Parts: sequence; C-alpha cells; structure tokens
Amino acid sequence: EAESLFWTRQTYRIHDLEPGAYEPRVETAIEFYAPEWRPVITLAVQEAVESCRGFDLELEVITAKGRRIWVHTTSQTILQDGRVVKVFGAIRDITERKLAEDALRESENQNRALINAIPDLIFTNRRDGQFLAFHATDPRKLFVPPEVFLHRRIEEILPGPIAVQFMKAYADALDLGAVQELDYALEIGGEGRHFEARVASSAEDTVITIVRDITDRKRLEAEIQDLNRDLERRVEQRTHQLEAANQELEAFAYSVSHDLRAPIRTISGFSEALDRDADSRLSPAGAGHLQRIQGGAARMAQLIEDLLQLSRVGRDDFMAIPLDLGSLAEQVLTGLQAADPGRKVTCQVPRPLSVLGDPRLLRILLENLLGNAWKFTSHTPDARITITSLVTPPSGVEISIRDNGAGFPASQTGKLFAPFQRLHRSDEFPGTGIGLAIAKRIVSRHGGMIRAEGEPGQGAVIRFTLPAGNGGLS
Repeated sequence: EAESLFWTRQTYRIHDLEPGAYEPRVETAIEFYAPEWRPVITLAVQEAVESCRGFDLELEVITAKGRRIWVHTTSQTILQDGRVVKVFGAIRDITERKLAEDALRESENQNRALINAIPDLIFTNRRDGQFLAFHATDPRKLFVPPEVFLHRRIEEILPGPIAVQFMKAYADALDLGAVQELDYALEIGGEGRHFEARVASSAEDTVITIVRDITDRKRLEAEIQDLNRDLERRVEQRTHQLEAANQELEAFAYSVSHDLRAPIRTISGFSEALDRDADSRLSPAGAGHLQRIQGGAARMAQLIEDLLQLSRVGRDDFMAIPLDLGSLAEQVLTGLQAADPGRKVTCQVPRPLSVLGDPRLLRILLENLLGNAWKFTSHTPDARITITSLVTPPSGVEISIRDNGAGFPASQTGKLFAPFQRLHRSDEFPGTGIGLAIAKRIVSRHGGMIRAEGEPGQGAVIRFTLPAGNGGLS
C-alpha cells in the first residue's frame, strides 16, 4: 500500500498521459525520470520514507510521448505511531524557466567571452566620477594597480584638465543620450602615451567608458606624415628636374626646327638645281647618286617633322570636348583618297561615334592610324579599312581600326609602338617608324590604352580606348 500512488489530472498531463490510462506506482513512476536522475529520485523517496525527510528537487522527466522536460518536485511526510504512513508532494513543469535560464547563461557566457576578447579598458562610473567597476583583459594596460580605481573618483586618478573633460562627457552622455568621444595624452613612466575614450550612458546616473591606448597608432601616423613630407619634397625635386628636362627638350626641338632644317633645305635645293643644270650630262650612276641624295634629304626632313610632332604631343595644351570621331575619320579618309586618287579602298565608318577628346590630337591620331592602314593595303587588290566601336564600362569606348593589308608577325607586337621600329622594308612601305609611337602618346594623354594584333598577309587591327562622349555611343 505504501507503494501505491495517486496522481492528479495535472500530473497525468505533465507526463503526456490521459487520466486513468496508467496506474501509477512508485517503481514504475520512477521510470519516467531520465536515467541520470533516477538514482537521485530513488534515494530521495527512500530517505523520505525511512528518515521522514521531505525533498525539493529539480529533475528531468521523459514523458510518455518521449518529450524531455524539467520538473520541480517536492514532498512532505505524514507520521502515525512514529512511522511514515503517507508521502505527498507536488510536481510542476519548469521547462520554459529552465530554457530561459540556459539561454541567459549562454548569453552571459558569450558576453563574457566577447568582453574578454576586447583589448580595451572598460570602466563603469557614476555621474559624479566614482569608479564602480572596471575590466581589463591585460591588467598591465592599466599602468597602475587595479585596486587604485575602486571606490575612487576620476579626479583622484587623472590630471585636473582631463578629469574635467571626462566629467563633462559623463553629463552629456547621460543628459543627451549620445556617445561622447575624447582624445587625450598622459605621461606614464616618463613616456608620453595617447588614449581615446568613448563614453555612453548605461543606467540611471551610470556610464560605461571604453578606453583604448592609441600610442602606437599615433606614432605610426606621425611616421606616415614624415614620409609624406619627404615624398612631397622628393616629388617637388623631381618636378623641378622634369621641368628642366622639358626646357632642354624644348630647346632641342627649337634647334631641330631651325638649325637642322636649314642644312636639309640647302642639300635638297642644291641637289634639285644640280639635277636641272646637269640634265643629261650626268652618267646613269651619277644620276642615281643624285636621286639618293634627294631621297635621303626628303626622308631626313620628314623624320625631323615626325620627331617634332612626337615631342609636341606630350607638351601642347590639352582640351577635351565631346566630338564625333566617325566624322573626323571620314575627313581623314577623304584626304587620303584625294592624295591617292588611283586607288579604290572600301571604308566602313560608324556614325556618330561619340568620344571625349582633344580634336587636334585625335585628328593626328587618326592620320597616323588610318594612314598606316591605307599604306599597308597598297599591295592588296580588294583593300578594306573598317572602323568599329564597343562601349566599355564604366564610361569608355574601344575603337578598332582593321585592315586586310600586309599585317605583321604576332611575335613583333611589342616593338610596334616604340619610335623608329619598322617591320617592313622602306622600299616596300615608306615611313619613319614614329607614327605608332605618336598614336600611343595621344591615347595615353586621353587616359586610354592601345594595342595591336596582326598576322602576315592577313592584315592588322589596332584597338584603342577613349572616354565616351555624352555618356556613350549615340
């Protein structure tokens, strides 16, 4: 009889049972408890019967539906003639409370781990400046024993002016509800150290202050400033040197344009006069020599003109405006056709082709690139020159000039844009080898890139980028 039990309807519900669906007995009721808790409840029941002692326990139960829940169970005993005749108690489902406690404990552990990971110093103060608590992952960062802070006011710890700053920050953080920031310096152990602090209200008349030692950062900033000043000084020196070099280049260009052109004109003029005066009196060999002199003088004059143009491209004023590059290309092709009326070349030019650039420089660019395409298709029966465009993000356009002329070996691509680099004999295709160098310099002044592709006998394509005019192609 002592082992029989009476369960209330609530007790049945806690165990996920319908009232009357199970006849509770001590030995079977204990089986509802989780295995690790059965020895605990068994001992508690035994002591209640044998020693007349009640119990108050929090244990885990596995219900009839397999749910694992927490319960709070208590008991009291009734004595008769000195022996226990009845044990009665209560059981309550406390699962939600336990889960909340576990979540709170986990949150506290996470917060503690987070705080421990913070390298800064954390203080809690009252409005009046009294220290209530502090946290330092590395107590050495306090620079003084930790106990110095406890139950003391901030003016007892920091110099007067800095303490006044903190007191104002405490009041503003509490009254305005905004985070306050401070930056101050202290001399500690004969060394100047810099700190930054952030003050935020925590509770009524209580603030939290996070202090970070920024001495190393300040030192690094000072070093960077020194490096910047040194860099500015070096840039200024290099600028002066570059200006001097440009002045020398301008003087050289002046010399070329005035001093060298005169002898070339003299050679050219006298050789023409000799050709007229000598007429048929020169031998075939002599006439050939004279033609070579005239040809050499003409090439020298053209070379001087190309060199001057190459030097001017990088020095002249630059003015970028929206323009139609297709219209400019048509004008250049019309001029090439007029100069060589005996040729038939099929040309395709997109219109409009909106770009942003300097009109004078872009005309020189097209004169060189289209001039090359015209020249290198001179031995091609069905000559074609095609211009295409492609918008490139974020605000550029790539222009391609393709021809079906002589082409060039892919292995020689790297030489194309260097001055005086020629891939064909002068008796095949005349020129000084400076045109593509000029083109590259013009494209670079517009902030673009230029490259070439080709194959012997299959033609070539020159691709270059320019800023798009009016936001792109129309």
